[in-house]
Formats: sequence, C-alpha cells, structure tokens
Amino acid sequence: MKKWMLILLSLVLLVTTATAETAAPAAGTIVVTTQIENADMAEFSLYQVRAEVTVEGRPEAADKINRRLEDIYYNAGTRIEELRNTPCEEGFSPSSYSLTIDSISTSGALLFITYSESWYASGAARPNSTEFALAFDTVTGGEVEIDAILPSDEAAMDALIAKVAEQMKSYEKDMFFTAEEAAEKARGGSSASWMIDGSDLCVIYPAGWLTPQFMGNITVRLPMSSLTGILDDAYLPMPTSGQGTAQLLPAAEGESAPWQLTATGDVADLTGCVYWGSEQSPYLHTVCYYASTLADATAALPRCAPEEWYVATYQQGGETVTLSSK
Repeated sequence: MKKWMLILLSLVLLVTTATAETAAPAAGTIVVTTQIENADMAEFSLYQVRAEVTVEGRPEAADKINRRLEDIYYNAGTRIEELRNTPCEEGFSPSSYSLTIDSISTSGALLFITYSESWYASGAARPNSTEFALAFDTVTGGEVEIDAILPSDEAAMDALIAKVAEQMKSYEKDMFFTAEEAAEKARGGSSASWMIDGSDLCVIYPAGWLTPQFMGNITVRLPMSSLTGILDDAYLPMPTSGQGTAQLLPAAEGESAPWQLTATGDVADLTGCVYWGSEQSPYLHTVCYYASTLADATAALPRCAPEEWYVATYQQGGETVTLSSK
C-alpha cells in the first residue's frame, strides 16, 4: 500500500473515533470509511474506491467483513494490471477501470454495500459494467442470503419469489428465461444479490445473466410496505431515531482531508457522497462515508478531484436532511 494511503487511512480512523469529551459510539454502531484512488494517464485511467468497515464492540465481525472486501480489491487489482498492460489502439480511447460504491445502508444489524464496476480495454467494441450488492450480518461478520430477513417457513420465500416474478414480467421478452424461472434465481442468492434500499427491497441480477450483456443489470424493486406478512417484522421500515444535526465543513488549513462531517447530538444514517457534473445536472460518483449513528463527533472525508464536490445526507426525526459543499 502506498505511503500516502496509509497516512490517509490513519487520519480517517482517528477522526471517526469519539474523543474523551464526547460520548462513545453505541455498541453495534457501523461506520464505513473509504480511500479513493484516482489516476488519469495518457494510456490508462483509474478510479477505485476501497471501503473499510468498523463495528463498535465487534472487532472480529468487522475483520471478517473487511477480509471479504479485500477479495474484491484483489480481483480488481488483477484486472487493473491487465488493462494497464493493454496497448492503446490507434483511433480508440485508452483502457480504463472504475470501481465505485453506489450505496451503503443498514437495517438493524445488517449492512449493505452496492458496487458498480466498469472497465474498457482499448480497441474493444464497448465497455463492460456490472453492479452487485453485498449483505453482511455485523454480529457474525458473515454474508447473508435473502432468506435472512424472512420467517423460517418456506411459504414466506415462495410468496417473495412470486412478487419478484410479477415484476420480471416486463423484462420477459428480452430474457433467456421465463419470469418465473428468473425469479427462482433469487432463491438462496444463486444468481442474484440483494439489499434493503430505504423503503424498498431490491433484487439485483448482474448484466448478462438474464439478458444480453449490453442491456446491463436488472434490478427488481419491491416496496417494503407491500411485504407485510412476508418479511420478518424486524426488517419492515421503522422511524429513525436521530434527533441531532450535522454540518459539512472545510477542514482546518493543513489537514490531509479537505472536508469534514461534524455531528451535534445523535445523527442517524449519515452518508457522505462525491458528485460530479453541474449543479443543474449532478451525478453521483461514489459514496465515500457512512455511519449508522454519529453522536457528537467528527468524521473526515477522503480527498476528491477539484471538479467534484461533496453531498451529505442524514436522518432527523424521520426526515432526510441534505448538505452540500458546492
């Protein structure tokens, strides 16, 4: 690992730990910090976001989650080396690789991280891309399948699969399978990943698994409100408890991290993102920070490119508050 990365990681971990004057994080509090590697060269461009998870009071579980994440970055490194060594073909764009985080969220002790991976080898007809979600139990550190949020009886899974099949009908004309066959592939995570995204349960099928690669991923979104009697009650939407406020502020001069998120009181579901584009047409580049709860503490955000800016959101009394550095 590069020296500057180690320095940045140390800083991030330091500032996200409560000081002696602040309340210690509650047991089970989940925090995800990131490093961003951004390199734009004549023959190859790279944008890669690496996440590290901490769970208050559960270091063994966090270590297990981070070992799983390292598998992703190891595989990314192999692809990156192949692309770096691909000559730039005349008349074609240079090779490129991107690994970004689309979302980070929690539901009780479950942690969800969704990634987008895209790559292009110079001379190829088109780039490749895929999206995938990881679901972790932060008590054990293990990955969990979709049946983790269902009662133990098989009828609940059958009812959920039927609802997925309903949604798949609109894709059926382009699929290699019937809607019912495609829905069955969500059972046990054999061909699909899943996550809880706000008020929706999402089932994500990677590009090329159900339809031709160029059609991209298929994501089935089921409103959680329609799953009463199917999901375990513990995973149905509940009001957030955050009652504090947060600020997105420039760091003091000389700090390695240029911007900070500071919470006063108890802030829930605090998410920091990097955006690009314009104020009229903003585009999410990556999620760069998440805390299930941040109470009277400050977190540093990793450095982004000059043309990018930060957007942070958090929950206050059941409402979403948005902050921007632009």
